[in-house]
Amino acid sequence: MNSTMNVTMLDASRHEGQDVRTRPSAWFVALSSWRSVVLLGIVAWGAWAIAGRTAPARAGVIGAYGILVVVLRVVWAVLDWWSREYTLGEERVRATWGVVRRNSVEMDVARIQHLVVTRSLAERVLGLGTIRVTSAGSDGVGVVWRSVVGVDGLVAKIRERSDGARVAMRAVVIGLAGGIGAGKSKVARAFEALGCLVSDSDAEAKAALELPEVRAQLREWWGEKVFDAESGKVSRRALADVIFADAEARRRLEGLTHPIVRARRDEMVRRATAEGRPGVVVDAPLLFEAGLDKECDVVIFVDAPREIRLERVRRTRGWTEEELDRREKSQISLDEKRQRSDEVIVNDGGMDRLESISRTILEKTRGRIVTGAKGERV
Repeated sequence: MNSTMNVTMLDASRHEGQDVRTRPSAWFVALSSWRSVVLLGIVAWGAWAIAGRTAPARAGVIGAYGILVVVLRVVWAVLDWWSREYTLGEERVRATWGVVRRNSVEMDVARIQHLVVTRSLAERVLGLGTIRVTSAGSDGVGVVWRSVVGVDGLVAKIRERSDGARVAMRAVVIGLAGGIGAGKSKVARAFEALGCLVSDSDAEAKAALELPEVRAQLREWWGEKVFDAESGKVSRRALADVIFADAEARRRLEGLTHPIVRARRDEMVRRATAEGRPGVVVDAPLLFEAGLDKECDVVIFVDAPREIRLERVRRTRGWTEEELDRREKSQISLDEKRQRSDEVIVNDGGMDRLESISRTILEKTRGRIVTGAKGERV
């Protein structure tokens, strides 16, 4: 087999990040025209054979026309082959063809749903294949690359671009951890200024407590002592006294409310992605304790001196130093949280500084996800 019959990808297409351009193998000419050439040959031969018995001169004309038609069919196949170009860019996959009228079909690589490779017997013998790409939400084939060389490599590249584009479109999930009163909400506002949505797990959990099915379960477990006598709402202070004094009670409450909060957070990630926002910030008091760090692309430890944290909780929550200690002892130690986090932000400056640091972390996280970097998260 003559290896020069195969047309491979341009050298420039081999470089990472550049468009991949290819066209069918030159064997496409034979594969696309042999049936019609054989059929035309049979018809011409039959006509020539019949005419040859009665009118030899006419038989010669028929034979000449038959040869001309076959040649024209082969020439058309050559032009068809030359007109075809297949392109894989960072965002789109495209097929272009047409001798007289140019046709082009393309789709976003992020919308690719299926990659199908078919090989006829002739293509298998020649080491070729046809790639069919289907977009999400489509019932038919969107883009077809016929009789190309290096099918496996092309499919791998298309899949890589598709996966990368889908990841690049997804809003990243940023988890915030740190000591009580360290200022996680302030860091969340810095990310919010950059276009991120903020999932306030504390507020979501508070809202979940007022759902009828949750209230009924709390009353069954702990009776009226966890409800405010005047308003009839769940008393968060009374509930806190119960769960911080009993680890099993805390796990029962978490098992009740966390699935509700998680569903709302997942919906927020979907909405952020649909709106083209860069990320969703998970501001959760018990990020590691609840296992939420496993759902995050990056975890940031927000740090602040103990004196500052104590002053904040005294001013905003009315807590004593003993109450702060009691709450923190029921959680994972600050040293372990810091060690398990990917980044540390010391909350001792203004919003401009926090936004600058947050932007750097956000860009680094998105870049790592798109490139598929391995190892530590950030």
